[in-house]
Amino acid sequence: LLADGWSGATMQVRGDWAFFCQAFGFPSWRSDEQMCWLCKPSNVHPSLFWTNFNSSAGWRKTIWTHEAYLSFLESPGAEPSGLFGIRGLRVEMIIGDVLRAVDLGVAAHVAGNILFELLPKFGRNQEEQVKQLQLAMQEYYKNSKVASRMDGSLTLDRLRTKGQWPKLKAKAAAVRNLIPLRSECQILSRHGAETLRRIGESLPRAYAHLAAEAVGMNKKGWKLVPKFHLFQHILLSQARRFGNPKTYWTYADEDMVGQMVEVGQSCHSSTMPATALF
Repeated sequence: LLADGWSGATMQVRGDWAFFCQAFGFPSWRSDEQMCWLCKPSNVHPSLFWTNFNSSAGWRKTIWTHEAYLSFLESPGAEPSGLFGIRGLRVEMIIGDVLRAVDLGVAAHVAGNILFELLPKFGRNQEEQVKQLQLAMQEYYKNSKVASRMDGSLTLDRLRTKGQWPKLKAKAAAVRNLIPLRSECQILSRHGAETLRRIGESLPRAYAHLAAEAVGMNKKGWKLVPKFHLFQHILLSQARRFGNPKTYWTYADEDMVGQMVEVGQSCHSSTMPATALF
């Protein structure tokens, strides 16, 4: 009745990893077994390590089809979510999000490590290095006509908190705009699709190599996190199925949530659910 006769179809389910675990009962990325909802990688079995980013990685042979996942949910001990009762919903529609998996995840780690390792080239001491690096970033912003820039001054703590691994601390759009991007529409060109595939294959492998090198040198650098695994799913599988990932990232969804909060606050508590939806 509230929809006034309208109906809809589920096309995608968008959100961050923690939300999916909460809403669908998926295993957390910390789980020993099947730590991803799209395939069956492991944190403990070497043949299925999610940290293997090669094309021959064992987890690549375990990617779920919707039918196989439903069969799994019928097995003893499984706890299927009622959301899978939505007509037309398939597990393939539950997609990784660029905002949190890439901009605040992979890109923040990559940019933070690169900028941190560049510091010695910008001066003799850390104060001078950070100051000169910020000037170089401002020049990049100017030349590249970047709209979303880092708020406030660059500090060493924004590149690496004391005692921690490097990771750039900035808003998602600001991190994304530090990396030159090529503009494409939702339907990717052949060149765009091939570029995403190449990045999806090569970047995690290169990062993992640097992470292993840092471990060998006993230094905190190039921290490998599960979002690199999700990054491969987004670029190698979901982009092929749904098109350009930037056309279904959750920036607009985040904005809508903020607007709905304002709407809800303007409603009387006794009628808020119906009034807010209207």
